Amino acid sequence: MNIMVIIFRTTVLTKIQARKILERLAVKYPIAKCNFDLDDCDKILRVESEEIFVDGIVEAVLSCNIQCEILE
Repeated sequence: MNIMVIIFRTTVLTKIQARKILERLAVKYPIAKCNFDLDDCDKILRVESEEIFVDGIVEAVLSCNIQCEILE
């Protein structure tokens, strides 16, 4: 079992926005563990899972009118 961790840079500003995105991701990817670090300057979204669909995660965040991209 290999767990992958992908870090995304976002434009989330509030805990309410973060919660809405986390709820959406929990429905779409129930096996993934997702959390935000809003104290980081890049407003980090961290996703841990055996299988990660980067495009789907970015799409889900963008659908909440929040910018999202993989942090290299």
